[in-house]
Amino acid sequence: MHQDSQSRTQSPRLGVYLTLIVISMALTGCPPKTLSQSQIVDTRITELVASNIVYKANTLANVLSAGQWLQYKSIDENSEPSIVTYKLIASDGFNHTIELVEEDYHGSIATYMELRYDPGRDAKSLKVKRVLTRYGQSTPKESSPEDLAIKESYYRALASQLFVPWVEGPMDGDVSVGAGQFQGCHKIETSLSVAGLVFRANSWHHPALPMQGMVKAERTDGTEGVMELVDFGLEGALSDVLRAVR
Repeated sequence: MHQDSQSRTQSPRLGVYLTLIVISMALTGCPPKTLSQSQIVDTRITELVASNIVYKANTLANVLSAGQWLQYKSIDENSEPSIVTYKLIASDGFNHTIELVEEDYHGSIATYMELRYDPGRDAKSLKVKRVLTRYGQSTPKESSPEDLAIKESYYRALASQLFVPWVEGPMDGDVSVGAGQFQGCHKIETSLSVAGLVFRANSWHHPALPMQGMVKAERTDGTEGVMELVDFGLEGALSDVLRAVR
């Protein structure tokens, strides 16, 4: 899904990082680590190409638009890497379809969610209408209405991070990551409560990026962990889960 930044038509957030934490909790049901899977992840990370493009602070923010995507390299508290891709499959302003894909030493998991939410309203109004989950290359499994009700807080935690109002955070200088240098980033502190556990982190965001606009995040709850942007695109994101269903 890599896209040359020079060819983009245009030269948001702890949220993605906290979302990764939640996804990682689900990965505990995946098969144990295998050497081949470790090699796959390590090779992909080694092949990432750093960009020297500079994104100015006055770049206009992008509205939510189908096809946008963000990709991150994450290092967890055990110093293990993973690659996380956040995709906006569809959006009409009120109905949004997102897909989160994490690949780590234990395997991969893709979570597809259809949402109903007006970004101008309270986050509590967000409704999770449909969820499909796919582990590795297995057949995607759709959550039943009963499962959606039981895991409402879990799915809401995954989905609500898309709408974190990071632009309210103060300017906090420049941040350089694999995807380039982002000048005049906004910094926010966010916490996320899932299943009785509270996760906290600082994150830096930039209006040149689509969706939540997160450039980097670091955990601040006493646990080591960092997440940095390695690539992004304003179009082209497709659902791996739906293609597997069809």
